[in-house]
Amino acid sequence: MRLSEITMAKPPLSHHDIVKMTAPLSRAGYKVNLARCDRNQRYIEFEPTANATLGTTSILCLELDDIQDLLVRVVIHHSGLVSTLRAKVFDLERTLSQLEEVPTSRQIFADDDVVVASSFTLTCSQQTDGSASSVCLNFVCAQVAGMELRVDISASGGMPADTRLLAVGTASTNLRETLADETDLPLDHRAARALRQQSMSHPVYNKLSTLPEDLLAVLGTQWRPLRYQGDHWKCILRQLGKGDKRSRLAETHITEAVKHLYNTVQRGSSQYHLDHERARWRVFFRRLQPVMMLVAMLAIMPISWLLVSTGTMSINPLALSITPLLMVGAIALTAREVPVMEIPSIPRDLPATIWGNSSAEVDNSVTPPNQ
Repeated sequence: MRLSEITMAKPPLSHHDIVKMTAPLSRAGYKVNLARCDRNQRYIEFEPTANATLGTTSILCLELDDIQDLLVRVVIHHSGLVSTLRAKVFDLERTLSQLEEVPTSRQIFADDDVVVASSFTLTCSQQTDGSASSVCLNFVCAQVAGMELRVDISASGGMPADTRLLAVGTASTNLRETLADETDLPLDHRAARALRQQSMSHPVYNKLSTLPEDLLAVLGTQWRPLRYQGDHWKCILRQLGKGDKRSRLAETHITEAVKHLYNTVQRGSSQYHLDHERARWRVFFRRLQPVMMLVAMLAIMPISWLLVSTGTMSINPLALSITPLLMVGAIALTAREVPVMEIPSIPRDLPATIWGNSSAEVDNSVTPPNQ
């Protein structure tokens, strides 16, 4: 750490600082949980509020670091899913007012066996003319049919969203501890750790290694095929764009994916191929495209030389450089997503044990996770 960083660091909070800084929230009815505060890390946590209807517990936090002050509402569902709503503080009272305009039900959605936790960044309006605040989606975690779908939408610049599919209650050393924008993973927020560990004390371990790779890709070109990572599946959600459009499209695609996973498992694996046969073949040919394009580009030069040497056609020598130019162009077009060179398996009927009975299997040899 540089000397300039040490001198610029803010001092630990005193009791007087906590009382002074939290005065607007205290007037609004929030009570500081002194046992959960961390004065050295300038972290203030308030007493939790339970919502029996939604099955959630909400905790308000103040994170006062050297870069910016954040007001965070953490919502923990009894299933163990966690959602955060983060807002940069410019005026604590007004920030709280605009944060409370976002209902808790937007952060946590639960219906039967489906639970969806959406995490947002709230950009508060600093105008006094009643201008509305804006909400940007960062991360979604959904539990459906024994599977946990995680989608990280926090990347900027129209980049694809990293997507993971794992069994409910499992932990993986291959998962990132932060989002793409370097913020903490909502599931690991310090305010939710105790309640999340309690909820995950009896996890359900499902074996997902036999899932079809086109499970999400059959929904459209926005979903890439799944890739098995040894203990979970990985893919990307693409074509999201930027800004508000990115959040809207991501919510639409993720909602569709959650419904698809639920309906697919309910209908059984024997129906999957019948329901999505055409879509599976479309995914098959999409996956072949990179190999076919590479073969076509590599074939241009020898075919051109053959036609010229036999006198069938004449061509400007400069045109023979078209192959490397096409390769450079292909690399430029795929800068945000590296194409996979593969020959995929032909779509076939699935065994009846992929899900259904397999979703109830418990692997007792696995140690319960600590997160």
